[in-house]
Amino acid sequence: MPVILLIIAVVVIFMVLKPANKDQQPANKVQQPMDKLTAIKPGDTSGEDSRDDWAQKMSSLSKVDNIQKKTDSLNPDTSLKSLSWDSCVQGFNGVPPFQLCLEMANLGIPEAQYALAIYYEDGQVIPQNYNLAAYWYQKAAEQGHIPAVYNLGVFFDNGLGTPQNHRLAFQNYEIAAKCGFPDAQYNLGLLYYDGRGVSKNLNLAVQWWNSAADMGNGKAQYILGLLYYKGQGVSQDYTRAWLLWQKAAEQGIPLAQRDLGILYYEGKGVKQNKDLAIQWFKKAAQQGNIDTQQLLKKIGLSW
Repeated sequence: MPVILLIIAVVVIFMVLKPANKDQQPANKVQQPMDKLTAIKPGDTSGEDSRDDWAQKMSSLSKVDNIQKKTDSLNPDTSLKSLSWDSCVQGFNGVPPFQLCLEMANLGIPEAQYALAIYYEDGQVIPQNYNLAAYWYQKAAEQGHIPAVYNLGVFFDNGLGTPQNHRLAFQNYEIAAKCGFPDAQYNLGLLYYDGRGVSKNLNLAVQWWNSAADMGNGKAQYILGLLYYKGQGVSQDYTRAWLLWQKAAEQGIPLAQRDLGILYYEGKGVKQNKDLAIQWFKKAAQQGNIDTQQLLKKIGLSW
């Protein structure tokens, strides 16, 4: 059944995917489906700077076809198809990694197509170009490369290099999620929660967040903890919220660090410990959390 879903999704993607010529800024990848609260409480995002803001101005790369070929230095007995993912990162026989990766991608090697898409998305080695990143993610996805399927879903979700299409984002996330990809499971949960590209379904959102959380996804652990804290879609359980936020906080999720500190400060779900609360507030503040920075200032503490 996953194979059939993949084939259907690829056909639809192939028909819809079109280059986008204008600069585009992605929506926040880590979207928090929560109400804004006036006080500092678990789940409050007021005053938070945008997170995961990794997009920069898109640049076109019009000379890709004119890149000098340096594969002549390869041993004649070496087949490009026999080279590994490392070759796209480290190069081979003096051939620069990007140029070798381009050659391998043109031969239809999915790992190279995926790596090439990352080059274009990242924009550190070559000028950033979301159009070409989307193109190569699609090529790799067509061959069943699951990370590429997921990343293509992110591009559809945020309108990067292709018109925004939440339905196609949902289809790609679902395929990757069913293959055990935790980031896809988390994002799929967001779509079910918000009703983007699919009908709202809190139960399915919780189901997919549970799957992602069980696989160690910190964002899913945080958002599940928030649901348990509020008793939204699940029975209210402060202890469960504390356990989930503890896991997410240890992975460096600043909102989880802040909210874990609140639980320790208030003694909800865990024995009250204001010293531990301050420690977690400081960790969140060090990562730029404005709420905890302001709170620590008020009580005369630095971070």
